[in-house]
Amino acid sequence: MRSPSGSLTAWFERSAAALPRAEVERRWSRTALRGAVRSGRVERMLPGVYAASLHAHAVQTRASAIHAWTKGRGVIIGSAAVHFYGLVAPPATLKVTAAPGRPQPTCPWVQVARLSVEIPAVGLGAGCRVATPAYAVVTAFGELDPQAGADLVYAAARRGLVDAHTLGAAAGALPRVRGRRRLQSLTAAIAAGSESALETVGLRTVFHTREFSDLIRQHWVSVAGQNFRLDMFHAATLTAIELDGGTHADPEQRQRDIARDAMLATRGIITLRFSWRQIMRDPEGCRRLALEVLRSRGA
Repeated sequence: MRSPSGSLTAWFERSAAALPRAEVERRWSRTALRGAVRSGRVERMLPGVYAASLHAHAVQTRASAIHAWTKGRGVIIGSAAVHFYGLVAPPATLKVTAAPGRPQPTCPWVQVARLSVEIPAVGLGAGCRVATPAYAVVTAFGELDPQAGADLVYAAARRGLVDAHTLGAAAGALPRVRGRRRLQSLTAAIAAGSESALETVGLRTVFHTREFSDLIRQHWVSVAGQNFRLDMFHAATLTAIELDGGTHADPEQRQRDIARDAMLATRGIITLRFSWRQIMRDPEGCRRLALEVLRSRGA
């Protein structure tokens, strides 16, 4: 027995999902669908796919509509894909791989990508298929400006979503990756142990000479039951070197840094910190200061 129009709109508004027309008419009726659309509470998202107007601009609802429109065969890639992994803000346009018989719709928030390779996918919220993390990052990288692209790669690596191997494999499988050389450079830096853009710059412009060959990167120490990860550590002199990005300018983060440095000092470890501005504007000065500190402590 079919449900009345009122429950149709209520279902859409409470589920935030999209359904194909055939499914709507099977559950309710064609008349109920027309009435809901006329009321303005339900709208056509894509050809033959409907959702509540209340949720029409939500990424999850749009992804659900894409899933219904492609009959579950399309894969969301690019910035929309990395958004589902919590790495970027919701994009205005969702890019999806082409499905057989599905041309580019006349819809401003969908872009159909016709790729020569099949993108591996996982099922995430709203029943949609999203590119696996490495393919999501690689396809999103070229859509972003260089700094945002680098931040994305490092964020995904820090969270354990990707590593140098999976990034390299995904980039190798996609012959037309935008910014391929920049991506390869970042992948090499991650393989070498770098975890941030600032760290990569520092290691390539400041701490890349023979004098710093004894530095241990990403070293863990335990003090009073707490574990701390150091960007670089010189064991012979008990010296930690930290490269502070923009988040360290936050007052609360600054207080945490002070407390951490004090805790390390109780075990004889001093911390030498360099900011983004110092590394970028005066790499030679940073190098001289670091060498002076290490030598003064017996290196």
